[in-house]
Amino acid sequence: MRPEATWCATTRAGESFSIAAGAQVDSWRVFPVDPEAGSSFELTWYDFPRLDVRLR
Repeated sequence: MRPEATWCATTRAGESFSIAAGAQVDSWRVFPVDPEAGSSFELTWYDFPRLDVRLR
């Protein structure tokens, strides 16, 4: 499932930026359907290892 909107597209559209070591950025995505509690999905972000996420 692909998001309808993302933090990057909304706040940094077309930009390239860096996050300093030790810095933090809150990010978000808007999906077209709310997943059920307890469901899981795999997050892939650039070259970082894939991350399994389970919703509460």
